[in-house]
Amino acid sequence: MRIRSKLLLLIYGIVILSLICVIVFAILFSGLSHGKYVYDEETGIGAPWNMHGMLRTVFEEDRSTNRQLDSDVFLIADDSGVIYYLNPSVSFHSDHLSGSDILQLITSYYTDRGLVFTRYQYKDSSGTLVYFSRWLSNVSNRMTQVISSVILISIFFLVVPALLGMRIVTKLRRNLITLENGIVSISDGVTDISFSEKERSGDLKEIFIAVEMMAHKLKEEEDRRSRFFLAVSHDLKTPLTSIKGYLEAIQDGIPRSEEEFREYIDIMKEKADLLESRILGLIEYAVFDSGNLIQKFLVIEAFPFLQTTAKMFKKEAVARHIELHTVVDFDPKLKIKGNTKLLLRCFENLFDNAVKYSQNEHPVVEIFCHCDAHNFVFSIRDNGAGIPEAEQKNIFEPFYRSDKNRNRPGFGLGLSSAKSIVELHGGEISCFNHPNGGAVVMLTIPIYNAESEQNKDEAQEA
Repeated sequence: MRIRSKLLLLIYGIVILSLICVIVFAILFSGLSHGKYVYDEETGIGAPWNMHGMLRTVFEEDRSTNRQLDSDVFLIADDSGVIYYLNPSVSFHSDHLSGSDILQLITSYYTDRGLVFTRYQYKDSSGTLVYFSRWLSNVSNRMTQVISSVILISIFFLVVPALLGMRIVTKLRRNLITLENGIVSISDGVTDISFSEKERSGDLKEIFIAVEMMAHKLKEEEDRRSRFFLAVSHDLKTPLTSIKGYLEAIQDGIPRSEEEFREYIDIMKEKADLLESRILGLIEYAVFDSGNLIQKFLVIEAFPFLQTTAKMFKKEAVARHIELHTVVDFDPKLKIKGNTKLLLRCFENLFDNAVKYSQNEHPVVEIFCHCDAHNFVFSIRDNGAGIPEAEQKNIFEPFYRSDKNRNRPGFGLGLSSAKSIVELHGGEISCFNHPNGGAVVMLTIPIYNAESEQNKDEAQEA
């Protein structure tokens, strides 16, 4: 049970139990309202229902023969002060005792009873009726006992939730201290954070899991940053060292002929071009990683765009002695919404990656284009060794290279940039090994639908 549910249950428990106690008190005290006032039109008597017979005896019958009258009635007097009946046990004292003294005297005689004061009416006259109630006395004694019991029960019901609340708060405080220590450790640079199974399955399990995931992400970011510095230090230093070496050779007069001099210049230009491409790759990654890319999306006819891209790839394949196969099978009217420059950059990155990891002796690249019910699908396959299954989930991470050979050009940013571009277009990208060999990278981009796009824009405006 979550801590929020426990606290709500605790609050509701206290409220409900308090209401139950109030209801119990109300029911018990409501029993005191016995002897409901009743008016009898036939006799003209109005009084508590259990006193009608007594009043009839006083006003209409011989009261000397009714012993119950003396044991149940204390005083009957009308509003003018005329006393119709006074209990014989105190009547002989009435001449020299005050009213309060008489009450004190009568209560001393009838300790097992209680006095009830009420109004009465007899035909045209009305007055005060005071009578004894054994039931009231018993109820009073019972109420004293019941009230004590109810108070003890109420205290029990309040103490138990209080103890339960203290236990919940103590456990919560302990968990918060553990979380605080973990977060402080992360702020100090410790990313190897893990919590016990009990903590990860307790009331704050979502927070514990989130902190662990945060630490894991920070560790991944540290690893990525380490790969970044390693890649930059090596891949930028190598061409710079080469350029510096050839410049020093020229400065020392090593090239003796014009032909050797031009050869040195060509090599330095090649290294400078390589250095420029790597710097541009870093700039491209920084743009995507910062999230400040200015998106300018238009509706694109996919078929002409893909034809232009395929022609470019064919020319490059011929120049680089690569066997290229393309299969295009989709509706020429198909449209997508996007940025042509970004998409072209994405396809170039995928093509360069496929060429890079194809067989050195006979590189083959295959490009397949088709569409399903909702997406344009582009896949590219090389004929290399494929990607180990354990590394397939990492190849779209920046600076990650499945092949650890540093002689291959690039920082490992091509697939990462491609993934960012595809996600900007609302698509997905994945990779897998082909059954016949080689790796396949496949991306999907949603097909443009004018009607659904209009509905989406209207929903955003609303």
